[in-house]
Amino acid sequence: MAGLGKTTLATRLYNDSYIVSYFYVRSWITISQVYHKRDLLLDMLRSVVGITDEVCVMNDNMLAQLLYRALIGRRYLIVIDDIWSSKAWDDIKICFPDDNNGSKVLLTTRFKDVALHAEPGGNPLCLRFLTEEESLDLLRRKALITPRFFDYLSLIGKSIIRKCHGLPLAIVVIAGLLKNNPERDWWLHVAESVSSYIVTSENQCISTLALSYDHLPQHLRPCFLSFGAFPEDHEIPVHKLICLWIAEGFIHLNGTNKILEDVAEDYLMDLISRSLVVVCKKGLDGSIKTCRIHDLLRDICLSKAEEINFSSNMHKYNKHSFSCSHSSTSSTKSQLSLSTSAVLAIPPSCSCYSSEVSHTFFKDVSIIWDTSKLIRSLDVSSIELFVFPDELLQLVHLRYLELRFRSGNPPECISDLRELQTLIMSSRINMVVPKNMWKMISLRHLCIKSGENPVNFSSFEEDLCEIRWLDR
Repeated sequence: MAGLGKTTLATRLYNDSYIVSYFYVRSWITISQVYHKRDLLLDMLRSVVGITDEVCVMNDNMLAQLLYRALIGRRYLIVIDDIWSSKAWDDIKICFPDDNNGSKVLLTTRFKDVALHAEPGGNPLCLRFLTEEESLDLLRRKALITPRFFDYLSLIGKSIIRKCHGLPLAIVVIAGLLKNNPERDWWLHVAESVSSYIVTSENQCISTLALSYDHLPQHLRPCFLSFGAFPEDHEIPVHKLICLWIAEGFIHLNGTNKILEDVAEDYLMDLISRSLVVVCKKGLDGSIKTCRIHDLLRDICLSKAEEINFSSNMHKYNKHSFSCSHSSTSSTKSQLSLSTSAVLAIPPSCSCYSSEVSHTFFKDVSIIWDTSKLIRSLDVSSIELFVFPDELLQLVHLRYLELRFRSGNPPECISDLRELQTLIMSSRINMVVPKNMWKMISLRHLCIKSGENPVNFSSFEEDLCEIRWLDR
């Protein structure tokens, strides 16, 4: 059953101070229903030895051998979260050497036969539903209600947790509605609204969890629904998420003295406090770096988006967003087709994601748009381009753009994108920023990821909220 706490338990183990000191190497990968072996190998290598250009061009067998050599002789802990099939385990198990030195591989899965396939004759830990006492204690702690106030709310609390049927995720999400609010009338209202269905299937569980969306303030609803744009179990960089929210017009100042970025961060913290968004990684200063949502909550995002026509194509989103054809001959022009039938579109916007073609080089790219020019957000950084696609200049309403070049510079005419707020570009070698880029009066964030040579700013202004240039 989803939401029983498998990933939560694995996370507590993974981050335990004794575990951290005992294992020389730790790596965490999430597989989910749709996976690609190459992505899994690269994710593990990224945390074990790091990723270089030489590693990126290796085939799957070479990557597996490199990972095996990196782990051999070292005591390691590999967490494989949310594995759905025995085949997925068979694809990667050869990468883990058995040196009898205390190394461990920890799996979380919804299927007992997958666990037994990984270790025949083993005794996998099957998580149970919480008892009424455990459920009530979890509700109190997550709702941040002191024992003194909770005493006279306990009868209502028992009514609520009975309808959650011991599912930790449901209890935590409902607690987000009750957090810091000991008003008896509000608790009664929530108790009456919680689905009374017996939780025997995920669909019935979703009807309980959807209550949190129904009680979201209007300004948070589009922000929450936007999480459906990202792949299942995908860790989302907070900086990118905030820029996309601003680009889509989800953030409103409403007379405050804060800037849009600060308001967007407040929105995110509100969603986190409601237990709708999970914090994945934090920086040394305590700031949130990445976040994600539970796959059941993502299902709610997709169903609600379709229900209210927030996005007519969000439910069609998948990792195979790109339809590409290319040839090694320079005379053949490659085509990159982006259509609303295959690419997530949040009207009037478009956001693209693909990992399958992340290391494909396109020497001459023709982008075929089967959608409106009213696109606001576009991320094609998973493809390494040789030139800046002229077709992008037609998207005059573009507010967020992320690109990756093998070499080359953005053209002078990029300043025609007057509405652009966030521009993220990366290149293997030195990149020259054209002078007239500073005429883009809406530009708020400029991030340049340069190669071995420093970025050459032919002109420099300090009008932006943020200017970043990074050496890879």
